[in-house]
This record gives sequence, C-alpha cells and structure tokens, in this order.
Amino acid sequence: MYEKALLLLALFVTIAAFWPQKREGFNYNSCRAQGFSKEFCVTTPTGAMGAGTCMCSDGRVGMQLPGFYGECVCQYPAPYML
Repeated sequence: MYEKALLLLALFVTIAAFWPQKREGFNYNSCRAQGFSKEFCVTTPTGAMGAGTCMCSDGRVGMQLPGFYGECVCQYPAPYML
C-alpha cells in the first residue's frame, strides 16, 4: 500500500519538476526603468489590439490560435484569414 503511494508521489514530483514553465517576456519594473509611463506599462496587448493577439519576435502582431499550444502564430497569410 505504501509502495503505491510512494510511487505515485514520486511520479507527481517528477512531472512537476519537468513541467514546462511558460514565463511572460514582460516585466513591469523593467518597462518603468526604461522610461515608459505607468499607463503605458500596464496597457496589455489584449486591451489595445483585441483578444487572442500576441507579439511576434520580429515585432509583427500574431494570433494565438487553438491547436498551437498557446504559441504566437506569426506566419502570413495568417491561418485565421484562409
């Protein structure tokens, strides 16, 4: 009985240790330190561009679409426009 519980606990700890950690690339304090206003630093892309939008690494606006595991889809033509 204890062996199964211990094995289950070890499995959960292993999964938790290797679970991918998604971190937002934005830091409020860094934004303020670069001289931007408080209003600018708290404005989210969702509020400015609409739900489901994201910023591509090259500065373009992309979309977060179902089936892409939360990744920003940046290809053109965008899949949602096909």
